[in-house]
Amino acid sequence: MIIDWHAHVYPPELARERRWGGTTPLTIENLLEAHERAGIERCVVSNTIHYLKDKTNEESLAFLQRWNEYAAKIQQKYKDRILVFTSTLPCGGAPFTKELERAIVEYGLRGVLINSSHQRAYPDDDEAKPFFEMIAGLAIPVMMHAPSVGYGEERMRDYRLASSVGRPFDECLSIARLIVRGVFERHPGIKFVGCHLGGGTSSAIWPPVWGPTSRC
Repeated sequence: MIIDWHAHVYPPELARERRWGGTTPLTIENLLEAHERAGIERCVVSNTIHYLKDKTNEESLAFLQRWNEYAAKIQQKYKDRILVFTSTLPCGGAPFTKELERAIVEYGLRGVLINSSHQRAYPDDDEAKPFFEMIAGLAIPVMMHAPSVGYGEERMRDYRLASSVGRPFDECLSIARLIVRGVFERHPGIKFVGCHLGGGTSSAIWPPVWGPTSRC
């Protein structure tokens, strides 16, 4: 069985706002059609929540509640083909952990996606401790995804360096901080997946920067 772990969908009203060549890959219908053509039998569907980058906590919570309702609907409709993750802001506080619990316990979603940073907050911050206690108690996997705006991205607007360097670096930084601050030691049973860490490899290895004729 071929499983796509890294597939994104938005609620339809948000997917319509993000178009590539007149259409969008961010709808469940387009995603499953592409998977059928490629012979992919099952997938883990998540929401990158990039559209929360400039939102207040109150606005963000409303968007996450909308995603959870839609996520439960499509997981039930396509239960033989998809598993769906909720999303949250680890440093958002009690309303976000409560909504996370509701998404897992009441809606039956299967895991949670977080961004490696959000508005200068990182998941190793003390404010995120209740989040990690919650996911450890629920025994669900957590998927870390690069944010829409990564560390130092103001210097990476050209040449798509934000995608090849900035966002993967933000995720590397976030995971390194989780390690050195002992988050995984405090919660050794956490199932953790980091995405995009190899996203800039092709940009970095070709064409070669250093070679027999290179000069420094």
